[in-house]
Amino acid sequence: MTKAGHKVTGVGPDAPTVVNEKGAKQSAMPYKFTDFDARHVLRVAAVSARGCQKYGPKNYMGISTLDHLDHALTHINAFLAEDPQEDHLAHAICRIYFAMATSEAAIAPTFAVPAPESRCPDRSAGCPAECKAGAGDPCPMDPLDERNSK
Repeated sequence: MTKAGHKVTGVGPDAPTVVNEKGAKQSAMPYKFTDFDARHVLRVAAVSARGCQKYGPKNYMGISTLDHLDHALTHINAFLAEDPQEDHLAHAICRIYFAMATSEAAIAPTFAVPAPESRCPDRSAGCPAECKAGAGDPCPMDPLDERNSK
């Protein structure tokens, strides 16, 4: 895919290098997808696919963040009420994703992210040479540092 989009923090030729216990090197990764059970991710993707067929591609972008959150909360409460009509948790997660996509700040850095082990422990001292980020620069390993998305 060559279409221009948003820069993904921590991915690219300038990503810091880490060395594993066997001495092998690779780019540091600030994301952890393997903790998500693929079966549950597929449930959410199936809800999205059905919505795309019913309403059209990316229709959710025309719906307000608050409407998405109201629908997510409705699905959560329907799940709690043991309503059997549909996969309410998958629908709730899908609507929360849509709320994130439609909000003005898709990633609001309002909480501290634990530093990955590969990240510099002391930003004031600068980074190792592999990192190429100096003191005061956005840490390329911090996906929530809004300076990385510009």
